[in-house]
Amino acid sequence: MYKQTVHLRQIFAMILTAGFFILLSCQERSLNIYVSPVGLDSNDGTENSPYKSIEKAILHINSLDIGTGESVNIFLREGIYAVDSTIEIENQQNARISISAYNDEEVMLSGGLKIETDAFQPLTDSSIIKRIIDQNIRGNILKADLKALGIDDYGVLRQHGFSTAILPAPMELFVNGEPMTIARFPNQGKMSVSEVIKDCSRAIDRDFSFEPGIIGYDSDRPDLWTSAKDIWIWGYFRAGFADDNLGIRDIDTVNNAIHLNHAHMFGMMATDTTDEWGGRIVGYQAYNLLEEIDQPGEYYIDRDKGILYLYPPKDFTKSEIILSNTEDPLIAIENSKNITFTGIKIGHGRGMGVYFENSDSILFDRCTFKNLGTVAAMFGKGVSGIDYPIHEFTGELTSRTIGNLKAHVYENTGFFNHAGTNCGIINSKIYNTGTGAVILSGGKRSDLIPGNNFVENCEIYNFNRWNKTYCAGITLYG
Repeated sequence: MYKQTVHLRQIFAMILTAGFFILLSCQERSLNIYVSPVGLDSNDGTENSPYKSIEKAILHINSLDIGTGESVNIFLREGIYAVDSTIEIENQQNARISISAYNDEEVMLSGGLKIETDAFQPLTDSSIIKRIIDQNIRGNILKADLKALGIDDYGVLRQHGFSTAILPAPMELFVNGEPMTIARFPNQGKMSVSEVIKDCSRAIDRDFSFEPGIIGYDSDRPDLWTSAKDIWIWGYFRAGFADDNLGIRDIDTVNNAIHLNHAHMFGMMATDTTDEWGGRIVGYQAYNLLEEIDQPGEYYIDRDKGILYLYPPKDFTKSEIILSNTEDPLIAIENSKNITFTGIKIGHGRGMGVYFENSDSILFDRCTFKNLGTVAAMFGKGVSGIDYPIHEFTGELTSRTIGNLKAHVYENTGFFNHAGTNCGIINSKIYNTGTGAVILSGGKRSDLIPGNNFVENCEIYNFNRWNKTYCAGITLYG
């Protein structure tokens, strides 16, 4: 009887031990998937037969029966990955997924289009040459026929600034990783508003008729812009905390008057250097002007003909040239958890880099976000509904959008935008973004649920290339 009892105990111990190792084996099992710009999506995703696209690697994961706690490693080999539509990671709830640069190789997810320097030719069209005001630099201007290169979406210039919806930027030009400048005048400082001939309607008073204003000028410079189309002015038109971008409808050179296409939220006033609160800061730069190309790095896109004009920067023939193209988020992570991105560069989109929604424990570590039209990252839904200047309103919560979130929050202080929990960006670099750098939301106020989303130990600089006010490096909501 004693011997039988010992035998049963030994069997029971062996079963427990075997079960433990089976469980341990399941927990530690991992799958490696390889992706390379020179791979093929018809390959099998192994190291010697990598896929070409991240999307294919995601589809591979979706096809597997993955248990909770198992891990999948997607290794990205060196190179540029063109992102012409959003990389979508949705409903990944089981495996722990790592997406990283293989052995710290340089990996770039790019929403841009690369063109070669030989696409640029000297400017020879006399009708164009004579429009360029600075005669001394006319021989330096190059042109590229984008339409002939198959590029025909140049984006649109829109009113943007204080209390206006944050929308994707138009096509931008980047040379050697730096944004070039849309041709403007003046290059530094501002032109004065000599008088307000006709004030615009004031959205702050809830007058949304938006009858545009007319401003006067006391310089002869606007007289040289009468051949230009789609001219815009950026500046401050009353309050020093509210910049705006207004389109020009017409320039009346007889009466020195600029007729505008858009109204400024607070109405307009003339420049007055003795007025410490308002008039001292009032003034503007005019931009999107072929006529005003006069410095290396300035450019102009003729959207009707599809021609890019550029005063090239130094050593241009050796340069990398990229045009921003993709308007949607480059990466969208929705209803997922336990995903880490490591050592990846993300940029050259007209909109945002990364979008988070209803997800948990998503981490970007040692990544670089650069040259983006809006923000590097957006946590939770934005709003749609109104794109003109407005101080407060109730919009419709919309995925993968920023919109006029600031005005929506004024009227809905307890809003919940499904930003997820425990998601963040750490040890990363963010620069050359258009409208702030990160919109960080989280938590649900009505139920006192914390979000615990974070940005930690990141270097953020050169943001607000498009919007200059009320767009912080990190904007907090929730």
